Amino acid sequence: MSLEIFKKDNLLVLYFSIEYPENSNIVWVFDKIEERGSCKLANTFLLTKNDILDYDKETYSYGEFIIAQLEQNGDEEYYKINKRILQISFDLYFEKSCDISKMYFLTARKTSIFKIIDEIGIDIPLVIGGNTDNAISEADYIKLLQSLPNGYEHSLYDKARVCTALKKFFCVEKDKETTFQKYVNSKNLSENDLSDIYFEDFDIQRYEFLLKKLKKMLKTENEYSEKDWQNEIIKFIKIIFPKYVLSEKEAIIKKNDYHNMKRIDIILGDYDGNIDIVEIKKPESAELLREYKNRDNYVPSVALQAAIMQAEKYIYYLSKDGIEAEENLNKQFSKKIPSCYEFKIRNPRAIIILGRSENFSEEQKEDFEIIKRKYKNIVDIISYDDLLNRLKTVVNLLKNQNFS
Repeated sequence: MSLEIFKKDNLLVLYFSIEYPENSNIVWVFDKIEERGSCKLANTFLLTKNDILDYDKETYSYGEFIIAQLEQNGDEEYYKINKRILQISFDLYFEKSCDISKMYFLTARKTSIFKIIDEIGIDIPLVIGGNTDNAISEADYIKLLQSLPNGYEHSLYDKARVCTALKKFFCVEKDKETTFQKYVNSKNLSENDLSDIYFEDFDIQRYEFLLKKLKKMLKTENEYSEKDWQNEIIKFIKIIFPKYVLSEKEAIIKKNDYHNMKRIDIILGDYDGNIDIVEIKKPESAELLREYKNRDNYVPSVALQAAIMQAEKYIYYLSKDGIEAEENLNKQFSKKIPSCYEFKIRNPRAIIILGRSENFSEEQKEDFEIIKRKYKNIVDIISYDDLLNRLKTVVNLLKNQNFS
């Protein structure tokens, strides 16, 4: 298969053909476009009939497809990539003089680079080359590409993983884990490869986007179902608590000795497989504190007490069953989590997210803080205004670092 990208007049063109075996053709590409409306190439480029520029109408030996057009922006010209083709949500521009090739779009394992960037999340156009504000130089972009794992590194990693598995049963002659680690250490970026400011700018944009999104969600809460709300909020938790690398829903655990079952809405796993749980309630469905004082103190609302009790029960059931609970969770999610990852139950704790605290008096804030510190099995009790404030704090700190 041959896939190349080149400039033609004011267009950026994707060229596709199959060189081996001889007399092969790509008629299937056009058949898919005709039958389904689109065809995806290299798991990256989603092409339709409107993208076709030229092709061999007799032998179907090649096809050319338009993926970008040249646009004027001030004194400079940029190729604006069709984001529908890349299936991304942000605008992407390459300055006219950039030496654009397929390697600017694909990783060593033929994964879309810009799809990865889209999943990470940016809410402004990505500009490569030129002198516009927030543009990344082509040289810096190439350094970023060079920092990605190449085919050789992937091969070493695969061998290291196999070596790790076999060492449990055999005495292996060659330690591929050490070989892989030595290669990674030798490949570390120098301090000058990518400036710290670039990463700080990227982080600022990321957290500002999350802050903007959370504010919008809180204003339009009624547009979300309970499940959809949980799915969105868990993304914020994994950013604010970066130790969590994955989350799974509807985890089934044993409730008691009679083998009744209980479902935990969401469990979180950290880098080492240790799990915690999270209870998420929509803000308007639960108050944090009772309206009136009890013995001159503000006390937890019924909703907050119920959430705490629920979390404490889940923790009790998980800890009580220990290894059996671990095996059960790993079996449940064996098709969803990587084979090298296992859930572990090591003193699990809980995060509870509910209610609003923006209108609390100073006395209510103080009592709420005392309540949060009271429960030893709870990692954190967070109001939605706490979430907003944490995101604001991160943005402000990053911005200050940029000017220090």
